Amino acid sequence: MSNPLEKKHLISTEKDKTLIAEVIDEVIFRPSSEQRRTKAAFWVRHAENPLVSADKITLSFAQQITRDSRLKNWWKSSGFLEWFTNQDEFRQRVEYLAHLALDAIEDILLDPEGNQNAKVNTAKLIIEASNKMPPRVKVEKVLDERINKMGRDQLDAYLRKNLHLLKKTDR
Repeated sequence: MSNPLEKKHLISTEKDKTLIAEVIDEVIFRPSSEQRRTKAAFWVRHAENPLVSADKITLSFAQQITRDSRLKNWWKSSGFLEWFTNQDEFRQRVEYLAHLALDAIEDILLDPEGNQNAKVNTAKLIIEASNKMPPRVKVEKVLDERINKMGRDQLDAYLRKNLHLLKKTDR
């Protein structure tokens, strides 16, 4: 008699695995690298001149911006339109990955049998990320940020106005 607590394998054959992978691909949209590049190009150009809000983007508008004829076929794919018009995807993915990273860091720090060097490096990373330790490299502080923003004529006028201060330090 088998143990009732023994784990049962619901997926037993390669055919089952293939079928499940196909179902997942139908339900969850996974963009290709070409699609990701096209989306990135679209949103960069759109950000420069946002003529249409994200919820009003059409195939013809996207093709006009990207000049990518493959969009016509992709547009028909289940999930593509929702993914393509989600301009917050990058921030959402970064936030999600940051949470995963924090979980991994927590696992490293709390593992009683964990590698001590990994724990020290992880602790340094967390302390640095939370601004609990001063930076290792001194950041040069510009005393007068206005000078960096001046045009040529403004800078010349500023120097003429303050030339007397420079002459006093030449002694």
